[in-house]
Amino acid sequence: MSATTVCSLCGYETDATPCARCGSSLIDLKGKPLRVGRGFALFDVWRGFWSLFASGLILFNRPEFACKLRAPFLANFLVLGVVFFGLFFGLWELFEWWISGSWGWFEWLRPAGSWVTGILSMLLAAVTLFLVSPVLIETVMGPFLDPLADVVEKIHGGKEMAPADPGAWKSVVAGVRSSAQILAIQIVILPLCLLLSLTGIGAILAILLAAILNAVVWFDIPLARRGLGLRYRLSVVRKNWPVALGFGLAFQFGLVIPFFNFLILTPAAAVSVSRLYLRFEKPQRFPAP
Repeated sequence: MSATTVCSLCGYETDATPCARCGSSLIDLKGKPLRVGRGFALFDVWRGFWSLFASGLILFNRPEFACKLRAPFLANFLVLGVVFFGLFFGLWELFEWWISGSWGWFEWLRPAGSWVTGILSMLLAAVTLFLVSPVLIETVMGPFLDPLADVVEKIHGGKEMAPADPGAWKSVVAGVRSSAQILAIQIVILPLCLLLSLTGIGAILAILLAAILNAVVWFDIPLARRGLGLRYRLSVVRKNWPVALGFGLAFQFGLVIPFFNFLILTPAAAVSVSRLYLRFEKPQRFPAP
């Protein structure tokens, strides 16, 4: 079986030294050599967490992003709004239909029941958005976020950091397939996460599980640019799990921060995963798809 070799720095497929894309050299935002690899686990969790919010600041203080923010910001606002309010009104209608029958001796409680359904719909919509929606959001937002990832790679690796071109149709099919696989996993574990979230230690486990799945979803952005599929993405996240976990936790936290969630969250996530991936320890060889 043939194998693909990737550059240990930029992560693009390469068969030469130095790498044709990054020249086997990456720089940080200050122009110094970029450190690649894992560190102490707790520090890496914090590095992954802080990267999301640092990337939100980078969007506004680096001139390279100046002309590329309008579409991602607008798409972020629309997609998150549609997903959240779609869930909310859908659940509300479901609960209203459920309680529309006869209440018998408890008819006097019906007004309170209508009030409770609104609160319950809001909470369940928020929890579902928190646990499952990232794969839907990333799939829809992907085309709007790739230009931001492109800017990040050129800042750190130079103008030759162009994405691989597997062909438009092949790229679309691969993206839809991997998103469908992750969505199926999330749908299966959603009831478990909802049940766990009702208990103390269970809520922590549900948050950690959702955070790792968030990381798997969002690291599709840099890996899709390299034509690398879900199997390689899982191996990368597993190898760099502290940073990936930190990013996933930050994304969940960002979902509940007013204004940040509806305006900046997904553009900041795209910049963050693109920066973090360049620092990741990357499997050098793997079976070609």
